[in-house]
Amino acid sequence: MSETAVARQIGGGKSGRKGYAWVAALYFAVTLVVNLGALVAVPKMTTPEIARQTLPFYVLPVLWAGYLLFRYRTTPLRWVGFLAAVPGLLWLLAVIGDIVLIIRN
Repeated sequence: MSETAVARQIGGGKSGRKGYAWVAALYFAVTLVVNLGALVAVPKMTTPEIARQTLPFYVLPVLWAGYLLFRYRTTPLRWVGFLAAVPGLLWLLAVIGDIVLIIRN
């Protein structure tokens, strides 16, 4: 087999990338839903009691971004992981802030 045929079977080349378009769109949509869901759950004022209740909503986008980064780190979809990592880092800061608030009180 030629190198082009092998690359297409493995998933490389332009024909392999076309198959990833729906997966990328799906992950992008789920990333938006996860981040918007966490945003809706965020109260304006945080107390230690509220922080304990909202912490799972903050952690979910962080876990999702980590999953995408590690799952697709060597495929053409690695950009989806990088795209999800940006809001994931912001939510990680919120998680750290909540943990600090819970520990202090």
